[in-house]
Amino acid sequence: IRKDVTPENDYHYLYSVDFVNDTTGWSFGGIGTILKTTDAGNNWDTLYNGIPNEYLKDGDFINNEIGWAVGYTGTIIKTTDGGNNWTSQSSGITTNLNSVHFIDELTGWAVGNSGKILKTTDGGVNWISQTSGGTSLLSSVYFIDQNTGFACGANKVYKTIDGGTTWTNQTVAPSGNIFYSLHFVNATTGWVVGNKNYIYKTTDAGNTWVEQTMGYTASSALYSIFAFNTDSAIVVGQGGVIKTTTDGGITWVDETRKTVTSLWAVTFANDSTGWVVGSGSTIMHYGGMKPLMIRTTGSGEYCEGTDGLPVGLENSETGVIYSLYKDDVLQGSPVTGNGSAITFGNQLQGIYKVSAENQYGTTILQDVV
Repeated sequence: IRKDVTPENDYHYLYSVDFVNDTTGWSFGGIGTILKTTDAGNNWDTLYNGIPNEYLKDGDFINNEIGWAVGYTGTIIKTTDGGNNWTSQSSGITTNLNSVHFIDELTGWAVGNSGKILKTTDGGVNWISQTSGGTSLLSSVYFIDQNTGFACGANKVYKTIDGGTTWTNQTVAPSGNIFYSLHFVNATTGWVVGNKNYIYKTTDAGNTWVEQTMGYTASSALYSIFAFNTDSAIVVGQGGVIKTTTDGGITWVDETRKTVTSLWAVTFANDSTGWVVGSGSTIMHYGGMKPLMIRTTGSGEYCEGTDGLPVGLENSETGVIYSLYKDDVLQGSPVTGNGSAITFGNQLQGIYKVSAENQYGTTILQDVV
């Protein structure tokens, strides 16, 4: 199941998306865009980062409160309150930064153009330059632990086993390729994707990489990959392409396209709930969602001695189970949503709550007096 989510304003490009659980996440993009949701993407709020004109290429949160974002001209910003306030950190460079990854509150890496790699061990108070051994674009960085990590970019995949003190170029593909994203599920197994439909997998910690076939000949770019385990992964890219595998990449299945715009990033909070963002302010939700908030009806005055007032919902979602409670006691029988207004019948004076439940969770609707 996919549901399109439309932000309040048009942000043109959303380059990155990051969720810390199945309800709370952020998206980063052009002209300093930072969006946040706390209801699994039903609603997105615009957050101010203090740098409105910088393009933000990536962001990484380690919990509900602490996160970083990186972008053009060496921009690094940090929040410690879930994104309400952001503080600039000094990267010491003016080169564009394209990716950031933290393994805890203190230790993280950022990579960018001209082979730039930065590392911090104090939460970003100080960022130290590391030597990648190259001068080409770096698009993505991912660390398995404090020692072992990978970075990819223009015709390169680098590996470190000492926290970035030294980086080794991995032999992956012929020259002339650009790798945009990589993701590992453990110390040995991971994928990297790039232009020309290139997707490579390693099962020996990057010592060897095996090309996989996407199943079509059109030459397009794959911009982001998320791997669930050694068998299952999803990739998104140019032209709205979405591909999934459940057999380790032997076969890739083309998912129904919801857009023809470029999709820049994909992430999942668990095996069944994920998000994709891209050009044209595109945000797509993959998997089920808890019931939506719907306005209740029935508050007001009635004459004593009568049957009270009818209480219900002005709309409903088909298949959702709605229950009316007074003082946490169920009133009557639950009602199944049918896509239109529903009623719980007449109710007497009191404060009521309505719960809406489906297989993905329960939403408590507003009180009814």
